[in-house]
Amino acid sequence: MLKAKKRLMILLSMFLVFSIVGCSEKGPTFEPLNINVNGTEILLGQSTLQTFIDAGYRVTLDKSLEEDIAGEEMPTMTYDVAAYVSKDNSIVGMVSFLNNTKDTIPLEECIVNEYEIVYKDPSWSGSYDTDNILVDNVNLKGMKLEDVKKAFEEKMEDYKEFTNPDGSVAIISFDINKVYMSVSFDYETKEVRTVKMKVFLSHFE
Repeated sequence: MLKAKKRLMILLSMFLVFSIVGCSEKGPTFEPLNINVNGTEILLGQSTLQTFIDAGYRVTLDKSLEEDIAGEEMPTMTYDVAAYVSKDNSIVGMVSFLNNTKDTIPLEECIVNEYEIVYKDPSWSGSYDTDNILVDNVNLKGMKLEDVKKAFEEKMEDYKEFTNPDGSVAIISFDINKVYMSVSFDYETKEVRTVKMKVFLSHFE
């Protein structure tokens, strides 16, 4: 059952660039974003899932951390398949990955194009290990809105705010060197709750 669900998830995520970007072979124009996960350097939009595995992390397709990616393959031009990265049953991040090549490749060789850090998730009883993750050399844990704006002000482009009904800021989004980034804030503490970074890749390697 798990194998069937895994294959179905991958098939449902297939996105044929032929119909969207005309089979473009032009390379990306962004600058890979540096994410340091407890000492392991990840370049968003460039590093592969193998980088996590080499550093001793597990990559699974389910939040219960049971469905390992080992032995699985990704069809050509398949985008935004989600996975969880963990060590010792603690999640360090949720990632999305893609195969933007003309070949079917092992999942381990897929590029990490999205990373989400969760600092607070009342709906889940599992464990996170996100205290020591740096985004462009910044640790966002415990930060509030003005802290985040100050930390990234020199590189921030296309800044937007989304507010709660009472007018307080719920989410901000912006680009850093063409990499999309959104930050949500806890309603009560006003501290960063989640951080999501994404690179949009749609070219052939």
